[in-house]
Amino acid sequence: MSKFYETTFFTVLGGIISGAVGLFIADRQRKQDARDTFHVFISQKRAVVPNHDARSFYRNTKNEIRDAVFRLRPFLNKYQKSCLDAVWVEYEQINDNDLHQVKEFSAVAEIMKSPKPDELIKSCMDNLDEIAGMGYFASRNAARTLASRSESTNLAA
Repeated sequence: MSKFYETTFFTVLGGIISGAVGLFIADRQRKQDARDTFHVFISQKRAVVPNHDARSFYRNTKNEIRDAVFRLRPFLNKYQKSCLDAVWVEYEQINDNDLHQVKEFSAVAEIMKSPKPDELIKSCMDNLDEIAGMGYFASRNAARTLASRSESTNLAA
């Protein structure tokens, strides 16, 4: 009878271990699929950022990008979420003056010491994409950097 219990114990233990491993792998794959989908979306939007009339592109795609950001959030750890939120706020708060058509010319942008509108949009999109691909430790360090940067900004104000 003890052989029966021993065999049953190891069979159940093996099932529990394989089930736990299966759940872990499925969860990891789900998160990776969400990141890949976000990466493809941002890459597609970044590829069509126009050199001229970036303002209308920004207005037309802002809601789509917001939806993609918030679809990705549930699959990120808390550090990645805080980084993503900070970059999203930066992207969301791009104002019309930053996207003014006069700045689309390199010489004007250089004189005004500001990036061209299409470069500004692409830079924010690159930051969003980079955060989605960050690992745990990289996102934790980035979150610390953002927190210290916001503290110093609050102290200066």
